[in-house]
Amino acid sequence: MNYLESYIQETILEFESLADCIWKFNLHIADLRKEEMGKLDLYFPNDPKVQMWRWKHESRLLEYVFPKALNYSFAVFVYIEIETRLMRLCNLLQEEFKLPIKATDLRGQGTEKYIEYLNKLIGISNDEIALLDAIRSLGKIRNCIVHTNGFIGESKDNKEIERIIQKELYLKEQDRNNPKRERKLVVIEKMAGEHRLKVDMHYPFLSCAYARDFFIELYELIQKQVHNK
Repeated sequence: MNYLESYIQETILEFESLADCIWKFNLHIADLRKEEMGKLDLYFPNDPKVQMWRWKHESRLLEYVFPKALNYSFAVFVYIEIETRLMRLCNLLQEEFKLPIKATDLRGQGTEKYIEYLNKLIGISNDEIALLDAIRSLGKIRNCIVHTNGFIGESKDNKEIERIIQKELYLKEQDRNNPKRERKLVVIEKMAGEHRLKVDMHYPFLSCAYARDFFIELYELIQKQVHNK
């Protein structure tokens, strides 16, 4: 099982590194805020009206445009990393155990196809995968971002996404019920009469931890199945 041990160590490192990237990139927004506020007096020392106009423009970038661009992108990339690592995992298992079909032979899309492969070919039940709902919820949020730029009403899964956001199914149960949690990490905000996803930086950051633990969980379940055969 050395091939699998190497795979899981690489996967753990990848998601922990990605979490660090998400955190540090978002911290740069705070640094930019300080920089732009300092420019107001530097560039327009005797013109409060121009300062106000300048800050109205810059604050929109810092408070809305930059965070949306970053955290939409990071949420999508975390899901891409999950999907491709599931694909690699299934390929490794197919080669190691000479399984009769590849994951790509199955119908379906995204992570669901690879989860089904683990169900049918390895014998892992969905009920055994504690973090599966959080991973699936990330997939729905990712699809809404990619296909409709976060506008809920345009998504074919709009009702399901609304349910996920309302019940916070993108979090594992322990985190949903944490009384110390300060805020929701994904919300639906109204913009110009339309409803759109707003993603807090802590959501893709936390999703990296979920993804890491999800793959550790799969690793342990695969080992259990192999040892029982």
